[in-house]
Parts: sequence; structure tokens; C-alpha cells
Amino acid sequence: MPLAVIIATLFISIGAVDLATGGSSIPSTSVQTESRTVVGEILPSQIRIPALGIITQVEHVGVTEQGRMQASKRFENVAWYALGSRPGSSGSAVFAGHLDNGLGMPGVFAHLGKATEGDRIYVRDIHGLEKVYEVVRTASYGLYDAPSEDIFRTSGEEVLVLITCDGKWVASDKTYDRRLVVFAKPLNLIP
Repeated sequence: MPLAVIIATLFISIGAVDLATGGSSIPSTSVQTESRTVVGEILPSQIRIPALGIITQVEHVGVTEQGRMQASKRFENVAWYALGSRPGSSGSAVFAGHLDNGLGMPGVFAHLGKATEGDRIYVRDIHGLEKVYEVVRTASYGLYDAPSEDIFRTSGEEVLVLITCDGKWVASDKTYDRRLVVFAKPLNLIP
């Protein structure tokens, strides 16, 4: 399936009210409380954004039969696009989370729009290995106007990308008319 189709449909599917979209999730293993910051790639299991009060589990997802990025099975989790880059490798590690359910119930990324430059994002694996990122910019794009080449890169500079809905709810389409995208760079801190 062409990457352009996957990217275009991702921006439609994130805002959908149907939260039962399939996706394989990682086992619900508790993550260690202590972490070790590493340089190199990890298989993500948890994201923390202290400035926004976000601590959430990560579900590994692919695409639906319609070519859309699968949503997380649980509303309070984020979905990581496992067919793309891992955190710590070149390209974009893409995570998507719900803003709300379209009826006002807050989703995991309900406050993502408050992210500011310099906020830290911690991505941890089940072994306590952690990557640290710093927000460098945020952008809001029309539903079909997002620069897919910046968001879904599989090569080049490492970047973490967080996506959620933005704008106005369009009831007939069961989605929002915009997407908020947060870009973060790795800090590669070693204790």
C-alpha cells in the first residue's frame, strides 16, 4: 500500500469516534519505576510528558484493511506506528492519541495543544531503557494538508512526532477538521 494512502487516512482515522479499531498492543506489563537513558533505538511501551501530566501506555499498531493507521484499542493509550521508525533510530517515530471521543470525554492527548518548546518527552521500554526528547515545534494542519514527508520519514534525522485532533468537530465525518502535530528532537542524555 502506498505510503501516501496510509498518511492521508491516518489523519482521518485519529478523530474517528469508533475506538474499537483493531491494533496489536504490547502486553500489559508494568514498566519499571527506575529508568536508564540510552542512545540507540528502543521498542516503546510508555510515554511520559510531565509538563502536561501525561503518563500512558503505548500500543504497537499497523494499518487497517482500509489503509488507515490503527487507533489504540484503549482510549487512554497512544498508538505507535510500528511499520515506521522506532524511537532512537533515524526517521520519525510517530505516536497518535485521541483528543476526545467527539462528545467531550477527554482522550490521552486532550492537553497536547499546551505543549511548548522545551517540554521534555520520555519514551520508555519494558526494561526501563528510556529515550528523552525535547519539543522543538508544534503545528496545526488541515485534515488533508499535513506535510507527510516531514511527519512519516523513515530516514534522516531522528525525530519524535505526536499527533492528535485539532480544530472543529465535523459530526458528519466523525472527525475533527485539523490535526495538531508536535515535533521533538532527541536529547541523548547519558547519566
